[in-house]
Amino acid sequence: LAILVDALGSASQADSQLTFLRGINQALKGARQVKAPESWGEVSRKLGTSDDGEVQFQTTLLDVRFGLAAGTDRLLALVADAKAPLARRQTGLMQLVQLGDARVPALLRKIVEEESAAAGNKSGGPASGSILSSAIRGLAAFDDAETAPTLLTRYAALRPELQRDVLATLCGRIASAQQLLAAI
Repeated sequence: LAILVDALGSASQADSQLTFLRGINQALKGARQVKAPESWGEVSRKLGTSDDGEVQFQTTLLDVRFGLAAGTDRLLALVADAKAPLARRQTGLMQLVQLGDARVPALLRKIVEEESAAAGNKSGGPASGSILSSAIRGLAAFDDAETAPTLLTRYAALRPELQRDVLATLCGRIASAQQLLAAI
């Protein structure tokens, strides 16, 4: 890993940097936190100021994999930003759920609250429904007391595919399943 990071640090073109970044991120997929090579701090600072947004994003993903709090903070902000590219929000959301950071359930509930009004109406809605679906399903990974009330409050206004996501999420934990049964 150190050899790859050193080579990444030497790469000067964005396409080469992206090849390294995507390859390293793919190789570390599924790993919660990996010890960063010694040179990562310097390489991360260099790539974090790139003019290429995808280089910055892939660098942030690696910062998170390496357990750097600043990377997690940037990723939380990106996922919360409704104006950020949907694909980046989706990828970031999945990595944050995998990370299990204590701030993630609140972010997911916020996404559910904000996106459900726009994407959840039964007559259709914008493409943001996919981030809404991911946020609903992501909540299943956390034992969070506020999840069931948040989802149950919005359930009736959601499209059927999002309602299925809500049911699956609520059935994943005993406490939220009991709240679901009480609401029926």
